[in-house]
Amino acid sequence: MNREELYNNFIQTHNELSHDEIITMIDFIEIVKKQFKFNKETDCKDKYNEVIQDYLYSEIITKL
Repeated sequence: MNREELYNNFIQTHNELSHDEIITMIDFIEIVKKQFKFNKETDCKDKYNEVIQDYLYSEIITKL
């Protein structure tokens, strides 16, 4: 999904968010995608999601 598609998706599903909040979320998604590249040929989608969830959980907990 490109930035415009992500933005439109966020508007439809999270209409309570401001433009700046949506842009922040999109930036965050792009950072995670760069840090955790997915290879359709070799990666398991469930395991990939689990790794990202574990990372996010750890990052959020340590920052609280």
